[in-house]
Amino acid sequence: MIGKPGLPRWVRASLLGLCLAFTVVPGRAQADDEKAARAAYVEGSRLFDLGEFQSALAAFKRAYLSYESPAFLYNIAQCHRELGDTANALRFYKLFLERVPNTPDRQNIEMLIGVLERPSSNAPRPVPPAPHSPPPVAPPTAPPA
Repeated sequence: MIGKPGLPRWVRASLLGLCLAFTVVPGRAQADDEKAARAAYVEGSRLFDLGEFQSALAAFKRAYLSYESPAFLYNIAQCHRELGDTANALRFYKLFLERVPNTPDRQNIEMLIGVLERPSSNAPRPVPPAPHSPPPVAPPTAPPA
C-alpha cells in the first residue's frame, strides 16, 4: 500500500466532483445576485432622479441584499437624507465610511455628516408655553358726554 492513496480512485473522483459542484454553484449564484443587484441599482437611480426617494430607497436596499457592495450603503444614506430621516442618513453614511475607509469622497461625506449633525438654523424653534391664564382686563369706561 505504500505509494498508493488511501481512498480508491472512484471515491477521490466523486469527492472532487462534489467539491467542484459546490464551488461552481456559489459562483453562479453570485453572478445572478450581481445581476439582480445591478438591475435594482438602475431602478433605484432612476427613481432617485425622479424624486421618488422612498421607492429608490427600497430599490437600493434590494440591491444591497442581493449583493453586499458598500456603494449601496451610500445610496441608501442619500435617500434617507432626501426623505429628511437624518438619523438613518447619518447611520448609513458612517457605515459606508467604515466599510470603505479610503474612499476618495471621504472628505465630502464627512463634511455632509458634520452638516447633518449640526442643529439646523432652519429648524422650528420651540414655542414658549402659553401663560396659564391672562390677567383680567377691566372693561373700558365710556368717555364723558
